[in-house]
Amino acid sequence: MASNRIFEEANGTFKGNAEYQYVNSIGMAVETIDPTSLYLVGGRATGKTTQIIARRSVRVIKSMPGAYFAFTGDYYTNLLSNTIPSMIKGWNDMGMKEGVHYVINEKPPSSFAKPYKKPLSYKHTISWYNGCFFKLASMDIISSMAGDSYQHAFGDEVKYQDKNKLDKLLPAVRGEKMRFGHSHYYLGKTFTTDMPNILNVNEYDWILDQEKNMDPEQIKYIVHTSLIVNEIKKALVKAYVKKDEREYSKQQRLLHRWNQRLAKIRMNSTLFAMISTFANADILQIDYFKEQLKVLGPEQFRPAILSMKHEVKQGEKFYPNLSAKNFYDDGLILEFLYQFNIGDKNPVITSDGLRYINTRQKLEGGMDFGDMNSLVIGQEQGLVQRILKNFWTLEQNEIEIARNFREFFKNHKN
Repeated sequence: MASNRIFEEANGTFKGNAEYQYVNSIGMAVETIDPTSLYLVGGRATGKTTQIIARRSVRVIKSMPGAYFAFTGDYYTNLLSNTIPSMIKGWNDMGMKEGVHYVINEKPPSSFAKPYKKPLSYKHTISWYNGCFFKLASMDIISSMAGDSYQHAFGDEVKYQDKNKLDKLLPAVRGEKMRFGHSHYYLGKTFTTDMPNILNVNEYDWILDQEKNMDPEQIKYIVHTSLIVNEIKKALVKAYVKKDEREYSKQQRLLHRWNQRLAKIRMNSTLFAMISTFANADILQIDYFKEQLKVLGPEQFRPAILSMKHEVKQGEKFYPNLSAKNFYDDGLILEFLYQFNIGDKNPVITSDGLRYINTRQKLEGGMDFGDMNSLVIGQEQGLVQRILKNFWTLEQNEIEIARNFREFFKNHKN
């Protein structure tokens, strides 16, 4: 890392040089709290990758030299073409340079420290000068992570990442506690996304469940302690400028002591936050929001820019959860159908041909009236609600559909 960074070391080392960098309000909050695990739902153009993930990853890298990190994505191609380049841009904006601080897709130079274990391949990896090692993990090739262990996991646009597949990777975030357990980032996660829409079949809202893992009281203590550390840093700079060696030494000792307290209270902390694009309003200006409202329309503007949850209408709630597991395709008894021959006209099929019907249990029906009348018949069988038969007719009265029902279930006992 650049040697002129202010307070590069926890003990308060300061050489009189500092650099000014812009960070928006959520970036400031993330760096103030700096938890073990960060789950952030943010609107468009909030700098989730170029600012928040990039800056936080540098802090994680500094904290655990030689560690392995996983970076997850929906598709491997997206990681290569979009996500990772955005993070690298964030690094470059911070003054990090390829070939000096990190190398991509190649064996690092001999001047770089080694990771705690030698990787099998450097293809599609990022190696840092202090031995840290990034490896890509996508939901379409999750097996590529098998056999490795990681000390921290990063991921952007996680609304496109299936939690069931992600859970196969996360157990690999483990190991080497003796080597890396001193860091409060150890076994942490850094996941960001914009607001998921559960009505889309390829989007998942599991990140919203992470709010329950956050301890608000712990976050309050972290903020309080972090602000004290910041005041000490200001006092240290002031003493340096005034060339007050006695005060400078005093503030150095205070900073070292309070940094230890801050690191301790950050252990096993979780921050969940939802922010709108207005967190970046100073840079984007009002015209950006007017244009987004015009392009997206009110319905999409609310989740994409304001990070408001998608409104799910009452009739839509059923369908997003409907999947192949809710259907069965062996409901007819093949032997029953053998009684009919090829060419038979209008074979009379009855409920005797249903494999899963209980002839002594009541039937339940749901009727839908309209241009087409339909009647769905089912039975509650333990914890399963099984749909047995669907009748329909274009007749504009119930007589025809009632006749079909009586004929089909004529042998039913109840």
